[in-house]
Amino acid sequence: MSTPQTAKYIKTQVYEKSHLSEYTSDPMRLVPHLDFGAFGGVPFHLQFEVITKPFVMVENHHNHPFNQYLGDINNDLELNAEIEPVLGKDGIHRETHRFTKATSIFIPKGLYHCPLIYKRVDKPFYFIEIFFADQYIQGKRQ
Repeated sequence: MSTPQTAKYIKTQVYEKSHLSEYTSDPMRLVPHLDFGAFGGVPFHLQFEVITKPFVMVENHHNHPFNQYLGDINNDLELNAEIEPVLGKDGIHRETHRFTKATSIFIPKGLYHCPLIYKRVDKPFYFIEIFFADQYIQGKRQ
């Protein structure tokens, strides 16, 4: 049987080892991950992580030359966690936000962000990161 012409639009190997394995219940956990135009030729990054315990994700306040979306979700509105993302327009003035419900964050290109503090995690949930770029670039740090 020959390979269908549209087979190039389907990808089945979309898992890789978690880069947050020390904060999950299974250090060898494979997570869904599509990255950097390797699929479809469009600069794109999509990653899921399962967060199981408190920690600080990316401590330094920084920006990117691309838009980024972050999400913390589970299967109901209550997240059963407390999260504090830090955002700032200029890298000097910082605003700490706090949420305990499923939340999405849009980080426009150039907006400083982080640390992202997971203060309390009572029940595992998904962290999702999406951006459209050829590669992950961490811009200016403050």
